[in-house]
Amino acid sequence: MVKRAPITHLSIFLGIILLLCAGCSTQQNTFFSRTYHNVTTHYNIYWNGEEAFKNGYTQLSSTLKDDYNQTLPIYQTARPENVQGITLQMDRAIEKANKAIAKHSLLYDFKEYNRWIDDCYLLMGRAFYYKQDYANARRNFDYVVFRFKDEPSSYEAMLWQAKCAIQSDENERAGSILAQLQNIASRQSLPKTVIREIPQTYAWLYQRDGNDGLVIKYLNDAIKVNHEKSTKVRLLFVLGQYYLKSEDFKKATFAFQKALQNNPTFEMGFQAQILLARSFDPSSGSNKRLEKTLLKMLREAKNKEYASQIYFALGSLAQKEKNDTLAVSRYKRSVSEAKANKLQKAYTALKLGEFLFNKQQYIGSQIYYDTAVQYLSEDHPDFKLASQRATTLSKLSAEMATVKKEDSLQLIARMPLQQRNEYIGNLIEKAIIKEEKQRQLEAKIQLSGQTTSNLTQSRQSTTSFSGEWYFYNPSALSYGYTEFIKRWGRRQLEDNWRLSTKRMVTDFPNALPKDTVKAPVLAETVASQKFDLHKKESYLNDLPLTEEKMKLSNEKIVKALYNIGLLYREGLNDNQQAATAFEQLIQRFINQPFGAVPYYQLYRIYSDLQNNSQAENYKKLLLERYPNTQYAYLVSDPEFLKTLNIAREKALTMYGETLDALKKGHYNLVQIYCKEALLNLPQEDPLRPRFEYAYALSLVKTAGTDSARVALQLLTTKYPNHPVANLALDVLKSMDELSTDVSIEKAVIQTDLFRYNPQLSHRFVIIAETDKLNIAALQARMNDLILKKYPSGNLFIQTAPFKNMTLFSISGFTDSAKAMLFYDSVAVEAYIQVIIKDVKTYQFIITEPNFEILNKSLSIEEYLNFFKAKYKR
Repeated sequence: MVKRAPITHLSIFLGIILLLCAGCSTQQNTFFSRTYHNVTTHYNIYWNGEEAFKNGYTQLSSTLKDDYNQTLPIYQTARPENVQGITLQMDRAIEKANKAIAKHSLLYDFKEYNRWIDDCYLLMGRAFYYKQDYANARRNFDYVVFRFKDEPSSYEAMLWQAKCAIQSDENERAGSILAQLQNIASRQSLPKTVIREIPQTYAWLYQRDGNDGLVIKYLNDAIKVNHEKSTKVRLLFVLGQYYLKSEDFKKATFAFQKALQNNPTFEMGFQAQILLARSFDPSSGSNKRLEKTLLKMLREAKNKEYASQIYFALGSLAQKEKNDTLAVSRYKRSVSEAKANKLQKAYTALKLGEFLFNKQQYIGSQIYYDTAVQYLSEDHPDFKLASQRATTLSKLSAEMATVKKEDSLQLIARMPLQQRNEYIGNLIEKAIIKEEKQRQLEAKIQLSGQTTSNLTQSRQSTTSFSGEWYFYNPSALSYGYTEFIKRWGRRQLEDNWRLSTKRMVTDFPNALPKDTVKAPVLAETVASQKFDLHKKESYLNDLPLTEEKMKLSNEKIVKALYNIGLLYREGLNDNQQAATAFEQLIQRFINQPFGAVPYYQLYRIYSDLQNNSQAENYKKLLLERYPNTQYAYLVSDPEFLKTLNIAREKALTMYGETLDALKKGHYNLVQIYCKEALLNLPQEDPLRPRFEYAYALSLVKTAGTDSARVALQLLTTKYPNHPVANLALDVLKSMDELSTDVSIEKAVIQTDLFRYNPQLSHRFVIIAETDKLNIAALQARMNDLILKKYPSGNLFIQTAPFKNMTLFSISGFTDSAKAMLFYDSVAVEAYIQVIIKDVKTYQFIITEPNFEILNKSLSIEEYLNFFKAKYKR
């Protein structure tokens, strides 16, 4: 008999394990199989994936910073740079969820028996969502809704579907999903997490849609059902912001007070206190208690970094109490205190700029708009307006300074010699006294051991020459230049020189003449002046003591007054100030060079102001002094502009037909076309000289060379500055040198509206749909390209209206080769093309003379044909 080995406990245990494993295959739907896969999924793979997700979410949350100067988003949304830091954690969560589904799914007869598989799909969807991969997130949520219909997970997935739709700007789809959820909730019980988030997600949807009324409604609904403190306090805070925005101060105050009662973070609690002050309603009583609270906060060391915001709130209180002086003082202090907080500096500067602007203190507001533009992001809703105002006000400030300076110089120049010498002698004496005081003060500070900053402050106080000219004081000038270099570095004196990124802002169109002289570099100005404080000659250098200098000074004033009028009228919409400028122009300078334009502007201004008597007065003056101008026709016939546009379109078509007839030798037809066009076009129309030129050429064959010669000579005297004058001179010269047929053939070649000259200076142009083009972004990126590829080039960016579109141009290319090189660079620069790829645009290069013709004729299609034929051969 064979002796058998004893069966040990270990053998029995291993056998049971093997039987269980055999029964736990995903191919078998047994009790053991379901138990094994559910437990393994939940406590192993899914648990690890969920922990990775939680770690990533916690890390992401720690990087998100709220901008309390704007209405907070109901759900915090990460920027792409924030998302990069959590990629590993979210990828691990996705990997674990995929592994759990692949190894432990128990799908039989379209039914899933592993109750954690739907959670795995949800986990993958959430991980993709926070990676901002909304397409893959949506696919996972769609699957849960389809496969696990009527399960609690399907309702959670529907909520996430709505969030994905909102993030993808599919607001209609999001609204439809939320409506379905709300309908289901009215018929059956849903998970509490879903019930709490339906109104919150609705509020977020309408926040993204810009419907403030519905945001407030759903925020109130969300607050009622949401008891999680961190979420509730955020919702209360945002609700308070919306009530404040709608100027419902009572409800805003209540919301911020409730937020403070719900244990907010220090930052949110502080901001709630600040916004409580801004929510103060003067009709509700005294603000002394609020002011006392804010002043107490100002004294607390923990709030030192928030001093700028506290001063801003104090400024708001003063403004509501209509104490403008105190409000401005506190806002200014807020700007100066915002050293590290650039956003607060931007918003306070914007607020102060707007406050002063609305008080018509334009020059005072300019510096604050300039500061705001420097620190605001380009996608901020107020950036475009602030940029336009900063540029317009900067130009206005410069023009007003020109008038003030030239008037002051003329005043001194007109003084009797003895009085002028005494006046200058007093300036020299005052300067010497101040220099001596400065030396004594600096010596005193150095002896007392005070800091450099004290010394700097003393210099600032003593170099303030009230009522005198800054550039006439070399010590002040030298100090200013040194401080400029220390703070800003060596920069060109140009618009928006403060912007370190050289972010450009929208130029005021057509406000300044095209021949405006470029300002010199500050250092060159300082060096060239060589101002000796103690020499009388230094003060006399700029005085217009000769007739020629006085004439130049008056020309500067005339041009500046005209530009001031345009800036007030078209840039600032201040008709009263515009009228004052134009009236000064025509009263001080009867023979001003702008002809009928100031009178026409005054007629329009007083018509807009409904001051009929003044409007009629300037209409009468315009008709008396400039009867045969298109401006006279405009005020006499309201339909004239419409008629003029029709006539111009017709004339452009006719001009093309005239050229064809001229080239084919149909000279009688040329004369018929020319006579008809000249009969209908006003005297100022830029096409008139071209029709007259074509008519003169036709005379060679129909009336003889003598008649043609007289007509051509008349053109040169009648239009000396028009391109046809040079064309006529060329033909007259060739008539002397060549046969008549050859000279006509040569002249016909030159009758095109535009002329090709690659040696002339060129500019690069983009014409685009105004409502679709982000001008500010295009300017910033173009400037980056210029700085990168043409750092030493004197290139200038300008914008102007063109028909119902916007014309964006860069001038300063010395010839066509350089301009075409830039044209090609822009064509392959993805950084720029991404802005204009979905916008209808025309891009080309053009000479300055052709650019002037294009602006007058507005014949874009004709120039594009010319560009393709001449430049893109």
